[in-house]
Amino acid sequence: MENEIRIRPLEKDDIPFMHKLYNQKSIMDYWFLEAYYPQDRITSGYEQMKESDRHRRFVICKDEENIGLTGLYDIEPIHRNTKFGIMMDPAYQGKGYATKATEMMADYAFRILNLHKVKLPSVGVFSIPH
Repeated sequence: MENEIRIRPLEKDDIPFMHKLYNQKSIMDYWFLEAYYPQDRITSGYEQMKESDRHRRFVICKDEENIGLTGLYDIEPIHRNTKFGIMMDPAYQGKGYATKATEMMADYAFRILNLHKVKLPSVGVFSIPH
């Protein structure tokens, strides 16, 4: 299938891939952040987030190729909501992979984590249908 992808947990070995994405201005402009992150800053952020129960970060893969990053951030188990983010390698944009990864993450948030609301920071909100 053309847009067959999978997500897997972000690992320390993925830091070079994160560094590659975080240092592309065309990607970081979508996040309203400056590009050009040093690898030690990315490593430090990875170490902090991996120790937290409030974040879930994943690598989006097509076959054995890393094509993007996604995650749920600031998970609030009491209020049952979270923030969602996604970042795609420009070589894989416009092919439906981000749409599929978003569907997978919504399913994970609603069915596995039993959340009720997924927010897009500064953009909007997805809510579980009643």
